[in-house]
Amino acid sequence: MTNEQKILILVDQVTNRLKYTFDYVFTQRLGLSYILTENSNEFDQYSSAKVNYSHYNFQGQCAVSIIPYGLLNESNINLHNVIFQNHQGIPAIFLNTGGFDLFSAIFYVLSRYEEYGSTDYDVHGRFKPQNSVLYQNGLLQTPVVDLWVDFFKGILLKHYPWIVFRDEKYAYLPTIDVDEAFAYKCKSFLLTCGGLVRSVFRNNWHDFNARVKVLMRLDEDPFYTFPYINELLKKHNVSFIYFYLMNNKNRLDSHILLDRPPIRTMIQNNTEYAETGLHPSYESWNNIELISRERKFLESISGIRITKSRQHFLRFRLPETYRCLINAGILEDYSMGYASAIGFRAGTCHPFYFFDLEKNETTSLKIFPVHAMDATYIHYLKFTTDEALNDLLQLKNTVKKYKGNFTVIWHNNTFEPTTNGLKWREVFEKIINK
Repeated sequence: MTNEQKILILVDQVTNRLKYTFDYVFTQRLGLSYILTENSNEFDQYSSAKVNYSHYNFQGQCAVSIIPYGLLNESNINLHNVIFQNHQGIPAIFLNTGGFDLFSAIFYVLSRYEEYGSTDYDVHGRFKPQNSVLYQNGLLQTPVVDLWVDFFKGILLKHYPWIVFRDEKYAYLPTIDVDEAFAYKCKSFLLTCGGLVRSVFRNNWHDFNARVKVLMRLDEDPFYTFPYINELLKKHNVSFIYFYLMNNKNRLDSHILLDRPPIRTMIQNNTEYAETGLHPSYESWNNIELISRERKFLESISGIRITKSRQHFLRFRLPETYRCLINAGILEDYSMGYASAIGFRAGTCHPFYFFDLEKNETTSLKIFPVHAMDATYIHYLKFTTDEALNDLLQLKNTVKKYKGNFTVIWHNNTFEPTTNGLKWREVFEKIINK
């Protein structure tokens, strides 16, 4: 479309929520320019593509008309009775007498509206997937926002077949959380001795011998799988990100002495292959100072300005955690997924900007949703590697259909050179190749 052919959109009122949603749908996803107007005469006389998103009833036929449900005109957080119904063969919410208000539906899911009213959290203080309207309706593995964007795209093409949309492309984005770079190295004297004694008492001579060989520099540490990851992804020309945990003060964080030379060398070597991100620690979810300190620590080691982040344990709360990240200088977050479930928490496989519902404003923080995690299959779902592979391939095909980013969380220790670790390497490799 040329500048003279911008889509004109008639609205009842220009609001922050409305601009956020239209920026996402028209600009970010469809690659279209648009103009908002509250003037019905201007709209009626416009000769190019136009969309009526208002309660104004034209006597003549308006090509594309969607009657607002009202969500985008609100500025507060209110209780909405969200019920999925079938609309022209697709699941839909916010249906009214005028049809399907897909803009309200997109905003509701993208903004994570339902998470603000939640009081039921898991043991780590996380929003439960079972409380999500997508989970409850069997739609967690369906990117409904992308489905709705495609549905609207079809409506526009039906009436304006000359419109040219942005050509979106599928991409696989493996991301690796480095909670423990080493199984045996860089541990305190007490932890090392305790590990040896524990192996003896448990009659686990394999672990005892492995630890001794690593400490004597006769063998490589089993968690040090970075050469395998780096060379494989370099071979296939796949971009990826390492997220480093830079805190060892909590029992749920790293047990490694993070100031040791092997840690510094590992991080610096990995910068030649991948992007570097922060893995804010367990207690960081509402602590700006802690996130900032960990970020600066990683920057001092890597020599890189850190702007990417993913919360440890995927532990975050809206809007508190995202406000902390913004104030700590983070520009991109990769935490938008569930630890205990696979799928599309925000209903999309495309990045989007965080909208702070309490402040009623668009922020600078770009959210990259994650769709699957190795630990989910291993610890929560108890899947075999074959079952995990089949599920990942189904997810991958879904993301390909909607030309999004297939973002998967892996851990370096998943690929340790054990029988099970080697099976996970096969899964890792097949996801790239198939």
